[in-house]
Amino acid sequence: MRSTILVVSILLIAACPLARTSGHNEIYSLRIVNNSNSEIREIHLAWRGTGRWGPDVLGKQVLKPRGSFVLGGVSAGDYEMLFVNTGGRSCVAGPIGVYANATFQLTDGNCRSGN
Repeated sequence: MRSTILVVSILLIAACPLARTSGHNEIYSLRIVNNSNSEIREIHLAWRGTGRWGPDVLGKQVLKPRGSFVLGGVSAGDYEMLFVNTGGRSCVAGPIGVYANATFQLTDGNCRSGN
Protein backbone atom coordinates (compact mmCIF):
# COMPACT_ATOMS: atom_id res chain seq x y z
CA MET A 1 0.00 0.00 0.00
CA ARG A 2 2.77 2.44 0.94
CA SER A 3 4.64 1.69 -2.29
CA THR A 4 1.46 2.45 -4.30
CA ILE A 5 1.03 5.79 -2.52
CA LEU A 6 4.71 6.57 -3.08
CA VAL A 7 4.50 5.78 -6.80
CA VAL A 8 1.33 7.88 -7.22
CA SER A 9 2.93 10.77 -5.30
CA ILE A 10 6.04 10.67 -7.48
CA LEU A 11 3.91 10.65 -10.64
CA LEU A 12 1.87 13.64 -9.43
CA ILE A 13 4.99 15.59 -8.53
CA ALA A 14 6.54 14.80 -11.91
CA ALA A 15 3.39 15.97 -13.71
CA CYS A 16 3.25 19.37 -11.93
CA PRO A 17 5.73 21.16 -14.26
CA LEU A 18 3.74 19.92 -17.27
CA ALA A 19 0.53 21.30 -15.82
CA ARG A 20 2.08 24.72 -15.23
CA THR A 21 3.57 25.06 -18.72
CA SER A 22 0.96 23.34 -20.87
CA GLY A 23 -1.12 26.53 -21.17
CA HIS A 24 1.77 28.49 -22.69
CA ASN A 25 2.69 26.18 -25.56
CA GLU A 26 -0.10 27.33 -27.84
CA ILE A 27 0.70 29.41 -30.91
CA TYR A 28 -1.73 32.03 -32.21
CA SER A 29 -2.01 34.83 -34.72
CA LEU A 30 -2.35 38.48 -33.79
CA ARG A 31 -4.07 40.81 -36.25
CA ILE A 32 -3.03 44.44 -35.80
CA VAL A 33 -5.42 47.05 -37.21
CA ASN A 34 -4.11 50.58 -37.59
CA ASN A 35 -6.99 52.85 -36.62
CA SER A 36 -4.59 55.70 -35.85
CA ASN A 37 -3.79 58.65 -38.08
CA SER A 38 -0.13 57.59 -38.48
CA GLU A 39 1.66 55.32 -40.90
CA ILE A 40 3.52 52.68 -38.88
CA ARG A 41 6.93 51.54 -40.10
CA GLU A 42 7.98 49.30 -37.16
CA ILE A 43 6.20 47.05 -34.67
CA HIS A 44 8.12 45.33 -31.86
CA LEU A 45 6.76 42.94 -29.22
CA ALA A 46 7.97 42.34 -25.66
CA TRP A 47 6.68 40.15 -22.87
CA ARG A 48 4.66 42.38 -20.54
CA GLY A 49 6.80 44.35 -18.13
CA THR A 50 10.20 43.31 -19.53
CA GLY A 51 10.96 46.20 -21.90
CA ARG A 52 13.03 43.77 -23.99
CA TRP A 53 11.78 44.47 -27.48
CA GLY A 54 11.99 41.84 -30.16
CA PRO A 55 12.86 42.58 -33.78
CA ASP A 56 10.66 44.66 -36.06
CA VAL A 57 7.91 42.35 -37.31
CA LEU A 58 6.84 44.58 -40.22
CA GLY A 59 10.12 44.30 -42.10
CA LYS A 60 9.96 46.57 -45.17
CA GLN A 61 6.18 46.96 -44.96
CA VAL A 62 4.40 50.12 -43.85
CA LEU A 63 1.10 49.79 -42.01
CA LYS A 64 -1.08 52.59 -43.33
CA PRO A 65 -4.07 54.06 -41.46
CA ARG A 66 -7.07 51.70 -41.73
CA GLY A 67 -4.71 48.90 -42.82
CA SER A 68 -4.03 45.65 -41.01
CA PHE A 69 -1.17 43.23 -40.52
CA VAL A 70 -1.33 39.62 -39.30
CA LEU A 71 1.52 38.32 -37.18
CA GLY A 72 1.61 34.53 -36.95
CA GLY A 73 3.49 32.29 -34.55
CA VAL A 74 2.69 34.28 -31.40
CA SER A 75 3.09 32.27 -28.19
CA ALA A 76 0.33 32.57 -25.63
CA GLY A 77 0.99 35.31 -23.09
CA ASP A 78 0.74 38.98 -22.19
CA TYR A 79 2.58 41.42 -24.44
CA GLU A 80 3.34 45.07 -24.94
CA MET A 81 3.85 46.49 -28.42
CA LEU A 82 6.15 49.28 -29.51
CA PHE A 83 4.98 51.16 -32.61
CA VAL A 84 7.24 53.53 -34.58
CA ASN A 85 5.64 55.81 -37.15
CA THR A 86 7.23 57.01 -40.39
CA GLY A 87 8.32 60.23 -38.63
CA GLY A 88 10.32 58.25 -36.05
CA ARG A 89 7.97 58.87 -33.10
CA SER A 90 7.16 55.84 -31.00
CA CYS A 91 4.46 54.71 -28.60
CA VAL A 92 3.78 51.65 -26.46
CA ALA A 93 0.46 49.80 -26.22
CA GLY A 94 -0.55 47.07 -23.84
CA PRO A 95 -0.81 44.89 -22.01
CA ILE A 96 -2.31 42.75 -24.74
CA GLY A 97 -3.31 39.22 -23.77
CA VAL A 98 -2.92 36.64 -26.52
CA TYR A 99 -4.61 33.40 -25.46
CA ALA A 100 -6.45 32.78 -28.75
CA ASN A 101 -6.24 34.27 -32.23
CA ALA A 102 -6.68 37.95 -31.46
CA THR A 103 -7.10 41.40 -32.96
CA PHE A 104 -5.55 44.56 -31.55
CA GLN A 105 -6.77 47.95 -32.79
CA LEU A 106 -4.17 50.69 -32.56
CA THR A 107 -5.73 54.12 -32.06
CA ASP A 108 -4.32 57.56 -31.33
CA GLY A 109 -5.67 57.19 -27.78
CA ASN A 110 -4.51 53.71 -26.69
CA CYS A 111 -0.77 54.10 -27.17
CA ARG A 112 1.49 55.74 -24.53
CA SER A 113 4.31 57.96 -25.77
CA GLY A 114 7.57 56.10 -26.23
CA ASN A 115 9.82 59.14 -26.86
